[in-house]
Amino acid sequence: VVNIGYRAFSDCAGLVNIILYDRIKNIDSEAFLNCISLESVYFFGSAPDLGDSVFDNTHPEFKIYYNAAASGYTMPL
Repeated sequence: VVNIGYRAFSDCAGLVNIILYDRIKNIDSEAFLNCISLESVYFFGSAPDLGDSVFDNTHPEFKIYYNAAASGYTMPL
């Protein structure tokens, strides 16, 4: 998998944590929209291209984790 498509996991209330490896190059708009239990995403590679509202309306304490040596990330995410 190199692309996570438009609304691929939207409204998935049971999704809590995600691990995304370096093969992921693109996450389309609203891919994880309304995943209200989603607390964290761990990226193990360079930053993928992100569409609009990818992580909107997730858990109130939602966090993104990535390797400080990886390229393409800006603060805050």
